[in-house]
Amino acid sequence: DLGPAEIARLRAYIDRTLPERETRRPRLGELLAPPRVVLRAMCADVEDVITVASARLARDRDQARVLAQPLLEREQAAPSAVGAGVVAPHAIVPGELARAALVVTARPLKGRAPDGAPIQLAVVLVEPAADRSHLERLAHVARLAARGLAETLGAARSAEQALKLLATLAVT
Repeated sequence: DLGPAEIARLRAYIDRTLPERETRRPRLGELLAPPRVVLRAMCADVEDVITVASARLARDRDQARVLAQPLLEREQAAPSAVGAGVVAPHAIVPGELARAALVVTARPLKGRAPDGAPIQLAVVLVEPAADRSHLERLAHVARLAARGLAETLGAARSAEQALKLLATLAVT
């Protein structure tokens, strides 16, 4: 049996020789690019937002329809309002690369937000699998919402500025 002193030495040895592996969480910013950021979008509802986002996520109109369908079905089955003015429609589309679009609306939408706040911003995610990184990315969006994502990005005047502002909301 090892005593407390031997356990402490063993733990110190392990810490020195086997540094803790940094776990890297998926970040929203990694999936965005200026062409996938829409500011002051004239949308009547979340379905319009999904249509706008799908067009930005797709290569062409046919793919936009293919991407919009599972997003709309998922949103109808289980609304994705996070709160604090943010909605996060998402869908699993096997064979597609993970990517995101960001849509800031010109006027708040009447929404189904759990906190009653009108929806002002959508983070639309397409993922190839319902895996840990997908869930971590959704959790990341929720943390960003709690940190003022909708309010912060509502002030952006360009896609580039929106992405820079997003980076200032660093959360783990």
